[in-house]
Amino acid sequence: MSEMKKKVLLNGSTMFDGGGMQVLLNFISDSLKQSSNIEWFYLLSKRAENFLGEVGVSLPDEKTFILEKSPTNPIYWLSQFLKFKAWERKLDFDIVYSISSPSYFFFRAKEVQRITNPYLTNANTYSFKVLPRTLRVKWKIKFWIQKIFLSKSDYFITQTQLIKSKLGFHFYSKNKPVEIVPNAVSTFFLTETSERLPKQNWIFCIATANWHKNIHQLGEVAWHLRELNPNLDFKFITTIDHESEIFKILRRRTLELQLEDSFIHLGRVPQVKCREYYLKSKVTFLPSILEVFSASIIESIHFKTPILTTDLNFNRELILNSEYLFQPEDWREAAEKLIRFLEEPDFGEEMIKSVSSSLELISSAEAFKKTEEVLLKFIQH
Repeated sequence: MSEMKKKVLLNGSTMFDGGGMQVLLNFISDSLKQSSNIEWFYLLSKRAENFLGEVGVSLPDEKTFILEKSPTNPIYWLSQFLKFKAWERKLDFDIVYSISSPSYFFFRAKEVQRITNPYLTNANTYSFKVLPRTLRVKWKIKFWIQKIFLSKSDYFITQTQLIKSKLGFHFYSKNKPVEIVPNAVSTFFLTETSERLPKQNWIFCIATANWHKNIHQLGEVAWHLRELNPNLDFKFITTIDHESEIFKILRRRTLELQLEDSFIHLGRVPQVKCREYYLKSKVTFLPSILEVFSASIIESIHFKTPILTTDLNFNRELILNSEYLFQPEDWREAAEKLIRFLEEPDFGEEMIKSVSSSLELISSAEAFKKTEEVLLKFIQH
């Protein structure tokens, strides 16, 4: 007689937009394929359900609970919570996997939270400096509240050894089991052909409109590029939402510097377009001052496009050679190294070889399998 599958609830109730939604899509797509040891159930936001519908992914009704409103909204929380608890008692899950953290539900089963928010794990001296003053106190309070909700988790999954070590010192995670599942290249990118496209003097800046990504500072980098090489023809390609405050600040600054012609603002783009710009760009630029494990690094290396990012500990674990990093907020150094990537193909090729030799690139399907193995381990814990 075959062993009964373990019932696992995938909690994606706090995922609403950005790269997290793509992570959720990839994970759900893999969970709907044959799994020998786990039977998956889903707790999702309405926005996530709509997003899945737009890309043609449908979930079985009897295995899915949709939250019409955010669980962070106290007006709707209680009524949704009571309905969910009745559903949860009926199904009796073996464990809950919260793919985004913190989660705001208290579950009957033990919970595993996947923690990838750097403000909750490895905030640094730049983390709050980059925020507008009006947000600093508000966000500090918000993150302390979120840490309280993190403390209800029994286990954690994160993406790097650095973050695992950091979790050993936080009150919400101290003395709790932590396992590592690295960030992964989307299976979509791996299954599509990676033919070489003619490279343009493009600097691809793939990022959502978050302050720690530092995209609003691109105008300063462009100014230094122009000063260092007035004849250089270059374009920054951005993917941030045109309605965001960060985009408005960037646009205003580039207009002041008369550098608007050096930018192509795509707005939000689907994966197929991201693939195109990775392939066509000579370099990817990630000026972020806070990350856990940026997907931009592994995606760029997968497409054989070098990447320039900040010389901070979370990046040094992935990119060992500081020659391919720049000091945070030193926009002149960033510009100097971007020029090398744009004008010296060998420099970029050596960077790709260096990172490829030390960094494991796995697909989202492989990350899903690793996650299943970890969850089964925690169930037996």
